[in-house]
Amino acid sequence: MIIEIINKIITKLIKRKPIMMSEYGMIKKSVLDLGYKWFEGGDYDLNIIWVRMNDNVNNKMDDYCLTCYTVQGVEYVTQVRANTLPGTYGGLYNPVTVRGITGTAVVQPQQVLGAYHYNEIGFPKNDYNPFHSSYFSPTKSIKIWRDNNRDDEIDYMQPEDSPPSDVICWHFQGEPISSPGHNPWSIGCLGTMLSDWRDIVIPIIRKAIAIWGTNFTLTLIENKDLIIPITK
Repeated sequence: MIIEIINKIITKLIKRKPIMMSEYGMIKKSVLDLGYKWFEGGDYDLNIIWVRMNDNVNNKMDDYCLTCYTVQGVEYVTQVRANTLPGTYGGLYNPVTVRGITGTAVVQPQQVLGAYHYNEIGFPKNDYNPFHSSYFSPTKSIKIWRDNNRDDEIDYMQPEDSPPSDVICWHFQGEPISSPGHNPWSIGCLGTMLSDWRDIVIPIIRKAIAIWGTNFTLTLIENKDLIIPITK
């Protein structure tokens, strides 16, 4: 009798259809598996996930920025091309000296809650807003490496905590037609192409700000951290 019951249970398990995970659910689980926080407190409670595909320095937008959120229980994921590495000209080839340390900033994979503040368009052109557009400025220290040997390879050396005064921002970084990739827009900042920034990312950000305020969390992961990695 016991063996018969066990056999029936096994048969049911074999016939059971696999649980299909949504794209939103897959990203959420990947982030939670890293020990990071996932935001799901209500409509437009955004999870902005920067995904570093690899450490190839090629002055191209070959990383991704994922924005995950829900509205009235419906899951949404937007995916745009992005950059999480410095460019060459003005970046890796020309490292700057900050607080006595010479090297181009490379943001480490990490999560820092409430690390960035959104600044709306209309600010004057200055070092904090070089593109005369909306951008995110740091409000907390984030972890970086500094690369100072002036070549095309990322060197994971000189780890340090980068304070807000280093101004490692999020902003748009150019169009592939007018200027291939992100050279020379990035010296360590994170960003997307102008059209994606203006037409896709920022409209969602503005809806979130109306509910949750202007502070946002930095979450940078590697493609291999995703349960189902992104394929180009």
